[in-house]
Amino acid sequence: MTTVCRICAGTGRTAGLSCRTCQGTGTTEVGGGGGNCFLCDGTGVYVRYRVDAAGAKHAYRDEICRTCDGTGNRSASTWDEIA
Repeated sequence: MTTVCRICAGTGRTAGLSCRTCQGTGTTEVGGGGGNCFLCDGTGVYVRYRVDAAGAKHAYRDEICRTCDGTGNRSASTWDEIA
């Protein structure tokens, strides 16, 4: 069983709404850019970054990916959130 993915993968849009996060860039693409990335790019993990005052990104840990990578689906058995 799969659930619909809530966020996009590099398109800037999801289900007609502005995309809230990125795909593999480490920062958000839309809506308060510069924030940490909350999803991966298909690897199953994402790198969390800190952004310093000069705008440079610094990776500081890998985390398990929370959502999908553009397939539109994710495994309901893997993720607790149900769309």
